[in-house]
Amino acid sequence: KVAFYDEDEFLVNKLLAWMGAIGLSNYDGVTSPAYDILRKTCSLDGYYYHSMFRMKSCTQELKTHSRGIMDMRLRLYFEKFGQVFVPYPPYNEQIEISENLIQIDKEFEIVEKKAKQEIQLLTEFKNVLIFNAITGKIKVA
Repeated sequence: KVAFYDEDEFLVNKLLAWMGAIGLSNYDGVTSPAYDILRKTCSLDGYYYHSMFRMKSCTQELKTHSRGIMDMRLRLYFEKFGQVFVPYPPYNEQIEISENLIQIDKEFEIVEKKAKQEIQLLTEFKNVLIFNAITGKIKVA
């Protein structure tokens, strides 16, 4: 059995929800029975909840409501998901938090890009040093 979902709906992977496999969809599509589809019934900012559901404190909470004989067999059934406490700050606060998270993500991407560039430059420098040492252009004591 397949289920149809629309953009801006949340998909919850029953098998991996406790690991953060829950999120806002950017697409219309079809999914398998391994997923539950959550549709908005009130005003909420999708990015706020998308981010919140991936937080360690939230995944730990989802894990406590999951059932199975071992971690890799845990399942979060829909009726148990409904028992999970989910904060619902005012909509304008959700938007403000989302905007801050997006800004932090952008800043992190800039730092990550610079770090990768520096790693590449250091790797090139190391390779030049090794080449120069091997070819005798520099003396190694």
